[in-house]
Amino acid sequence: MSEGTGVEGFEKQLAALRVAFEARLGERLAELEAARDGLDAASGETARGQALDHVARLAHGISGSAATFGYPEFSKLAERLEIACPTDSDVEDKLRQLIDAIRATQSAQATQSES
Repeated sequence: MSEGTGVEGFEKQLAALRVAFEARLGERLAELEAARDGLDAASGETARGQALDHVARLAHGISGSAATFGYPEFSKLAERLEIACPTDSDVEDKLRQLIDAIRATQSAQATQSES
C-alpha cells in the first residue's frame, strides 16, 4: 500500500484536519464574540431573529466539527446553543459557556506549547 492510503493514511489526514481545526479556534472565537455583540445590538424582533439565526449557524458548524476532531465538550455546548436559538431560550448564557470553553482550551494549548 502506498503512503497516504489505508488506516495510517486516514489517521494522518485526520490529524492534519484536527490541527487545522485547532488553528481556527481563534477565528471561531472571534465569530462567536461578534455574534454575541450582534445579539446585544439587535433591536426589534426581525433583527433579533436574524442574529439568532446567525448564532445557530455558527453553533451548528462548531458542533459537528468539534465532535469529529475530539472536542466533545465544544460539541455538546454548541448543540445546546443551536437548540436554544429558535426559542430564544437562555441563548446568551449558552453562548457565553461556549466562548468560555474555547478560551480555556486556547489558554491550555498556549501553556502546553510554552512547556
